[in-house]
Amino acid sequence: MIAETLSLTHFLVPVSAIFCYQCATDQPPSSDDRCGTRGSFRPDEHAVVDCGRDEATSPGQMCLKYTELSPRAFIRDKRWKSVIRRCAQVSSRGQLQGCDWGYDSNGSIHIFQ
Repeated sequence: MIAETLSLTHFLVPVSAIFCYQCATDQPPSSDDRCGTRGSFRPDEHAVVDCGRDEATSPGQMCLKYTELSPRAFIRDKRWKSVIRRCAQVSSRGQLQGCDWGYDSNGSIHIFQ
């Protein structure tokens, strides 16, 4: 029994967690460039969360950067742009979130990166 217990402990491998940045452009304060919308992303200003724990807004096995752009009808001086960074998981279609893009009903372009 002791020999069996010792042999099992040699096969245990430490598991590392997936850590992702969690931010969105709609989070306050709205005057700041949140989540790298117009400028470069500043990682020291955002939280890093464990995707397997309760602190993540959505559980997942990978990181997702979701970018939404306005259609040309809404362009005046700049395009409206929204960025969300969070944990993600495999979609119900069997494809990984992050390899898809499409149009919303109002013409907004959704880009999964």
